[in-house]
Amino acid sequence: MTETAHGTNPLSIVELGDALALTQHTFGRVPEDSLVLIGLRDGTTQGHLRVDLDPIASMPEAYAEQVATWLTADPEKAPEGICVIVCDQQHNHAEETLDRISIALSSAFGEIPIAVEHRLTDEVRGPIALRKALTRHPYLQIDQKPDPAEEAAAWVNQPRQEISYPDKASVDYLLTPLIPMLLDAEEPDWPAITELEHQIDDAVARCAPHVKPLVIGAKTLIVHAQGQGTLAAEILTHAEDSDSPVVEFARRMTATIHPFAQTYATSHARFRKENRSQ
Repeated sequence: MTETAHGTNPLSIVELGDALALTQHTFGRVPEDSLVLIGLRDGTTQGHLRVDLDPIASMPEAYAEQVATWLTADPEKAPEGICVIVCDQQHNHAEETLDRISIALSSAFGEIPIAVEHRLTDEVRGPIALRKALTRHPYLQIDQKPDPAEEAAAWVNQPRQEISYPDKASVDYLLTPLIPMLLDAEEPDWPAITELEHQIDDAVARCAPHVKPLVIGAKTLIVHAQGQGTLAAEILTHAEDSDSPVVEFARRMTATIHPFAQTYATSHARFRKENRSQ
């Protein structure tokens, strides 16, 4: 746990989003192609630094020794543990290289343990996790705020060969942005939802078969929110054999009346009418 400036809201950095929120608050952004180290001591942060990832990837042992020296130069202020964040959003380094960095850091810090390590190896999961964390810790927000529609669109727009099933993170990739857009607002942002729906339609047509149920589940949620329950159920039949968390959530939603059914039907009809008149 790290104690915030407010003193009453301890911030854990075990979760990726919380660690990124602290990183963004500290450096003004979540860096790319970087290794971020945050020292931990007595329930708060104790020193932090950012170094370029390429040099340490080329000589992990030598650079690990150097960053360990920087963070432990003053024995009285040396951290009790280290949080490591590898920012490789463009996935420029092989998993084996990142493993070598981890081993080198663990060796260089000796008796000071690596308390947690996060690897950010795509452009989508980090912003989504960060957005979720900032809703829990608004005092860590800076001016720029991720747009959930843009985050989901970035994922579905990846080249077909780069789209892979996100396993346990599947809820984060498409379901998490949809929840506040479709379930937590009495007046949804229909232009943003419509844009996301277009992106999802495009992804359904070109993504790999093992990814398609995830995208179909997201499409089902949007259609259901629009008040088209019968059509939503029909769309979901194309993913009936999937155990994707998004598909399972869509099954539960289509089996019930939408929580804002009447309000959504009215607001969506108004949105469509306004669009036709333009």
